[in-house]
Amino acid sequence: EWVGPHTFTTMDNLAVLPFTEDWESTSGTVKTNGLMYAGNKYQWHFETDNPNEGRSRWGSMALLPNSGSGALTLDKFPNDGDYATNAAMLTIDLSGYESDDLELSFYWTDHKDEEHPEDKVWIRGDSTSPWIEIFDFDPVSSPDGVYQQVSKLDIDQALASAFPPQAVSSSFQLRFSQKDNS
Repeated sequence: EWVGPHTFTTMDNLAVLPFTEDWESTSGTVKTNGLMYAGNKYQWHFETDNPNEGRSRWGSMALLPNSGSGALTLDKFPNDGDYATNAAMLTIDLSGYESDDLELSFYWTDHKDEEHPEDKVWIRGDSTSPWIEIFDFDPVSSPDGVYQQVSKLDIDQALASAFPPQAVSSSFQLRFSQKDNS
């Protein structure tokens, strides 16, 4: 399990909502665990259990953007039979917000992925709390290359329903994860 050593602790770093990541402002590829990039009020990190084969590509380096020229792609290269479990994690300061109307929306697509238990979206109130599943990707019933919209996943309800309940903090985290061999 990834636990980031990076947290935001001052109100000067409080994220401005709505927060939108369109992957248009920066591009890159990462194949080892660590920082992808950081904005003024947030950080994106990558984690893989297969370094140098698992990878994250974002911005114009990603495969098949939904709109514009940017996206985030998690995959495994080369396709040599073994697997990689990859995750892109956002750490953002939400400590100044009351948890009563926080929602997550995004678009996603599949590129010939099979169903794996790791194909999920997770959240947690802070960087030391247990992960809470908030969405399960279903690549089997999703047509390859066709974007699916996920709207208004209730972050507040998911955190409040956790055992023990969680709340947003200066180190709130969102995790997109997947497993595949290509």
